Amino acid sequence: TSAFLHTPLKELAVVKPPPELCRTNKTRAIARKAIPGLRRSSADWQDHFFEPFTGEGGFERSLIEPCAMKNEPRGLKAVTHGDDTLATGSRDNLRWLQGFVPEHFECTMGPIISRHPDDAKTGKFLKDEVGVNERGWYHETNPHYAKKLIEMFNLDGKDTKPVYTPAVKQREEEENAAVPVDQTQYPSFRSGGGLGLY
Repeated sequence: TSAFLHTPLKELAVVKPPPELCRTNKTRAIARKAIPGLRRSSADWQDHFFEPFTGEGGFERSLIEPCAMKNEPRGLKAVTHGDDTLATGSRDNLRWLQGFVPEHFECTMGPIISRHPDDAKTGKFLKDEVGVNERGWYHETNPHYAKKLIEMFNLDGKDTKPVYTPAVKQREEEENAAVPVDQTQYPSFRSGGGLGLY
């Protein structure tokens, strides 16, 4: 991410520049900003990113999950992955956040998503679709992954049978199933389901 390039490094880092920028093979440079590939870059970016939030913004970072933060007085909760942030709260406080973030970062703000007629019904977070409809909130991962899982476990064949989950207390016999699911196949289906949920 180019977000690193806005982050001052807290420790001295001597790096070997790309060959096209070097006169000799012995050329070295001092990195003043975080760059991908440096071990400190992510940690320094996180500290740099959260500074305005925990200072002027009134947010408090989680002690358990350093990418999560909350602002109790405003009722806002947010989680950050790299330079992408997803926040929840009231419309007024989310509007405040939409004004606060661009004051401190060069960024693009996504829409407020809610059932309110003036708000968007869908948006993207980490390339996944997040939205709300008449049935409630949903998170839809890239359909490409689901297709790969279905193919990997051969779940698209004509002989594919449903498998009951442990949450089902009473097994019902399938109306159209002439052959019951082979019990030795349960681990494969569970693995595919687990990967799909992950």
